[in-house]
Amino acid sequence: MFWIGSELIQNYGASPEQIYLCIWVLFTAVMGAGVSLSNIPSVGKAKASANQIFSIIDEKSTLDVRNAITAPI
Repeated sequence: MFWIGSELIQNYGASPEQIYLCIWVLFTAVMGAGVSLSNIPSVGKAKASANQIFSIIDEKSTLDVRNAITAPI
């Protein structure tokens, strides 16, 4: 990246500030992509865990609490 930047400055008259800004943006984007890609396995595990939790919540209850006998206080 730096070599291409130096070629653009020497041969095509690009300003060093513009080249530096472009290289900085590319480095920042690559670092962000790397952090995001490293979390992909965790997202899959979290999704599987959430599916298990919601399957438990969605189970039909075998208890009928409407007909429960309450003890006197």
